[in-house]
Amino acid sequence: MAPLAAAALLLAQTPTGVGDGAPTSIILTIFLQAFARGSFSTSVALPPTDNVHRVGNGYVQDFQDSNSSQGFSFLVALPDSVGSTAFQMCCEILQLYNTLGGFTAKIGYPITDPIGNGSPSTDGTASVLQTFEGNYVLISWKGGSLAGQAFSISDPYLTPWRATSILGLPVNQPHNTASRFGTSGTQQDF
Repeated sequence: MAPLAAAALLLAQTPTGVGDGAPTSIILTIFLQAFARGSFSTSVALPPTDNVHRVGNGYVQDFQDSNSSQGFSFLVALPDSVGSTAFQMCCEILQLYNTLGGFTAKIGYPITDPIGNGSPSTDGTASVLQTFEGNYVLISWKGGSLAGQAFSISDPYLTPWRATSILGLPVNQPHNTASRFGTSGTQQDF
């Protein structure tokens, strides 16, 4: 490839704005709307780190934190299952999400934006939660002794957790346990 052609190809692939690389004008508009919602646009640095691209069952565009000392990643994600709304992701929830396998894992794409204080807390601790296609909720503690940590909830714990606020917030990931009778199972503490 000639140097000029290679430079033109590189320039075409370098993101310059929100929604760049969207395959249709409708998807471009959906990304622009998600970017403009709430304080997301003031939390990220521009230009985005990549163009809108396909991952698994949807489209994604990545951003870096406008405060480089925090070092968080942000993104906007459009799941095929919703198709008309893209959702924001960031911070501890995005970090946990990636350790759980991200977009191609059973957790799936987000189906809500992060919601502040959207979960039951027995002690009034601030939190942020986000719901995902695969019947998962990820919760980030914003205060208390677990501030800055995030945990996932899925069934068999998610349904009873949604039914009552008495459980409070999760304090760990589901983990293997053994009873005093020698039987084994999985538990999650709240």
